[in-house]
Amino acid sequence: MRQTLLGEDLYGEDMLGDDMLGEDLLGEDLLGIDLLGEDLLGLDMSMLKRAGAAAGTGGLSELIRRIKMKKIRKALAMQQRMQHGGLSVRSSPPLLNRVPGVGVPSQVKIPLGFPVITFINGGATLLQTQAQPQVPVRGGRLIIVRQNVGAASPGLNVRLTNLLVGQQSVFASADGIAVETLGPLAVDTVLSLPAAQPGVLVTAQFSISAAPAAAETVTLNMAAMCDSIAG
Repeated sequence: MRQTLLGEDLYGEDMLGDDMLGEDLLGEDLLGIDLLGEDLLGLDMSMLKRAGAAAGTGGLSELIRRIKMKKIRKALAMQQRMQHGGLSVRSSPPLLNRVPGVGVPSQVKIPLGFPVITFINGGATLLQTQAQPQVPVRGGRLIIVRQNVGAASPGLNVRLTNLLVGQQSVFASADGIAVETLGPLAVDTVLSLPAAQPGVLVTAQFSISAAPAAAETVTLNMAAMCDSIAG
């Protein structure tokens, strides 16, 4: 009897863990309808008392089963509310606002090219390139091709320090990433960028650890594979 009432069931995971002191009995159920209703001061309370005298009859197990069933019902109810719009679920804004009476346009995948930039001897160590889409786009996969001229240029550290859609930076920190992270053979690099309407500038900013030596260069070609709306 000690194993059942004072062991895993009563003081363990179910009764003093997630269920009794967790969400159900110290959350909505304990301070809400269930504590002052049927379950704890009514049928279940008497069941708990009987379980103390006759643990082998299954009374305590029945109480635990009922508590667990309540958690399942609450989870199912929350899932239904989410499916029917009862809870706010954050999602990306649409590429194109729907117009009543107009059919849904089809979505296509198109490239967005950026002007080529080149780090040269004696030049700036911070450069940027900008693209201005003419149709609504949402960027996904970014591809950067690095071309080195000279023996020492491959050893220079080139980083994408920021990426902006309009004035909104999509980077989580100011440290940037090595351009090789988005190389042509990179994997698992599909991003979820904000939608850019026609005319909005998409800006990529780069840095290099030092200007290339004489007669050496580092050239960057960048493109974004985007979702767009078919015309």
